[in-house]
Amino acid sequence: MREVITMTLKAQKRAKILEMVKNKKIKQKDAAIILGICRRQLIRIFKEYLSKGDEALNHKLIGKPGNHRISSDIKEKIMQIVRNNYKGFKPTFIAEKLYEEHHIKIGASTLRLWMMETGLWKKIRKLRNTVPEGREKSILEKDSNGRQHSRLVWDRQRSLSDEYGG
Repeated sequence: MREVITMTLKAQKRAKILEMVKNKKIKQKDAAIILGICRRQLIRIFKEYLSKGDEALNHKLIGKPGNHRISSDIKEKIMQIVRNNYKGFKPTFIAEKLYEEHHIKIGASTLRLWMMETGLWKKIRKLRNTVPEGREKSILEKDSNGRQHSRLVWDRQRSLSDEYGG
């Protein structure tokens, strides 16, 4: 049974070209040009491809946590403090208070994400500034003299003159 390997498009392209090199359909020099790498780099990748297969083409850090990731036990400790002491406050204020009161330095954006995960904070949608459109649209018409004027303006003038006897 074959193992399923998730690959990026770049890795898939490399796999196709390295398979062609393996089957001697293209030369290593040409494959290096196609992939945009030097021949020495291609030889290194090709050796690893021959020994490990398609898995060798994936980045080695895929699936591993980042170097700057805050551990889950520290995250739980911080969220416990937030739940107990600062429920209902905004993330920026909480981040400042965590630093002042508890000597825990954490970014407000990180705290905001954690609070959204646990349901303590809801994403606030910004309202767009919209210019209200006029409800009445004017129609351009030509009068008997050939001048263009707005029908809306003419109708308003007519209604005003009817009201005030003009």
